[in-house]
Amino acid sequence: GDLIPNYLDLDSDNDGILDSIEKSIDTDGDLAPNFLDLDSDNDGVADTVESGYLAHTKRDNYKTIDTDKDGVVDEVDSMPFVWGSAMTFTLFNSDGDLAPNYLDLDSDNNGVFDLTQRAFLGASIDADNNGMVDGPDSDGDGIINRVDGCTCFGGMTTRNFNFVLPVSKTVWKMYRGTKIQWSHNLSPEFSKIKIELVSSTGFRVTILDRDTIGPSNNSVQSRSWAPSRMNPGKMVLKVGVYVGTTFHPDLFTSEQFTLSV
Repeated sequence: GDLIPNYLDLDSDNDGILDSIEKSIDTDGDLAPNFLDLDSDNDGVADTVESGYLAHTKRDNYKTIDTDKDGVVDEVDSMPFVWGSAMTFTLFNSDGDLAPNYLDLDSDNNGVFDLTQRAFLGASIDADNNGMVDGPDSDGDGIINRVDGCTCFGGMTTRNFNFVLPVSKTVWKMYRGTKIQWSHNLSPEFSKIKIELVSSTGFRVTILDRDTIGPSNNSVQSRSWAPSRMNPGKMVLKVGVYVGTTFHPDLFTSEQFTLSV
């Protein structure tokens, strides 16, 4: 609650998207109208993340300062000292269809649901394979219980894959053993991993393929590898994940680091 009643609040759910855009329709049929729904298409990715505001930091709603008391927090308010001004960003519509990303179950139109490709959830969450999280929403915030971390407004569980090593300051030496470390809390269906070393020119070398990704509890996993067959320079690691027999390439990318002789 931002202490502004909904009828005076230009962004009643505080997701950064104006009520005048979201309106009172209920896209996902969960009984929460879009202007009060933090996941309007029920794909497991918060509207804040899909909206187009790049500084969302994976929050599902914004609890920061609202100087002009119009219900739009300053960080997404184009004129934070003027009541009723517009958002600072343009809604994402990655595939250019009629649905912006926050209402699109396949935002890039590649045939893979955002539930899998962006929320990193598996078939156990979407038994009917319609691209939406199954089940009820007990607290009425538009986030289905199975991905809701609290009985409050907000609290979406965010799933991540994080590189521990390498990081931006890492320097790998050719032909010398080095460590690759990661942690994750992806859905358990994400069971196998492929990691490739990719140069700034796009040349790729496979490091691991169909290796066990490790438990989904953010414990650190570690592998050793000696770089070869690459010219020195700036590199990243690209990670693809197997869900059953289906491979989803390039879901995660490490920070850029250095490979030297």
